[in-house]
Amino acid sequence: MLILSQDKNKIVNLDNLIYITTNTYSEECSGISCNSLNNLEIYLGEYDTEERTKEVLKEIFAAYRLNKMLECSDRIEQVETLKAILKENMQPFIYEIPEE
Repeated sequence: MLILSQDKNKIVNLDNLIYITTNTYSEECSGISCNSLNNLEIYLGEYDTEERTKEVLKEIFAAYRLNKMLECSDRIEQVETLKAILKENMQPFIYEIPEE
C-alpha cells in the first residue's frame, strides 16, 4: 500500500517501512511519521490534537487491513472487499493523509 503525505510531496511504500508512529510536539500540535528500512524518519502529517493523530493512525491501519484482505481473497471476495473499500471513500492500495 502507498501513503501520500499530508503536504502531497511524498509517497511512501508501506513495504519499505519499519513502523509508523504518532509524535506529540506540544498540547496544540501532534504528528505522524514513519521510519524506513534504512532508518530514515519521514514526516507524514500534523494535527491540532493527539486524539486526531491517533484517529488517522487507526485509519491507516484499517486501510492496510482492507487492502491485505483484497490481496489475499479470491475473485468473489475481492469484489465484496472492493465494495467495502469504495464505500469508505478509500482508494484501493492508496491512503492519503488527511488535511485535518
